[in-house]
Amino acid sequence: PFSRALSLASVGRRVTISVDRDQLLKSALGPLLSATPHDLCPGRLCMKYLGEEGEDGDGGGGVTRAFLTHAGTLLADPHLGLLLPALDGHCQLNPIPGFLSPNSTDVDGVWQQPDRWSRFLGRLLAMSVVHECPLGILLAPSLC
Repeated sequence: PFSRALSLASVGRRVTISVDRDQLLKSALGPLLSATPHDLCPGRLCMKYLGEEGEDGDGGGGVTRAFLTHAGTLLADPHLGLLLPALDGHCQLNPIPGFLSPNSTDVDGVWQQPDRWSRFLGRLLAMSVVHECPLGILLAPSLC
């Protein structure tokens, strides 16, 4: 499968990304966007929560999967402004990211940096595929 091909290519150094559990998305945004796609593959990526001892097992099974699940929950929040609720519990992309978001004045927020946050969403979606860990977001069928 696709993820197996990517994981076989990831030989070499491991990349550790530390994130703050209380500011998960904002603390992960910069490091995930600055990493190469190759560095985000299973076997290379090691996620770590600041101030916690947990560590990924072989293939990024533990903390990385927990991070992806937690990030998916936060991304689906309409207050973030990246996704909007749709019918039947699905989510769809916000055509104007961050518009009407309560945090629209935040300089690092979705409204101020929509391209950056959209790339971040794309990275997380790709990571969920290669790590075989669903984000828990039901995307509207037009996006699937």
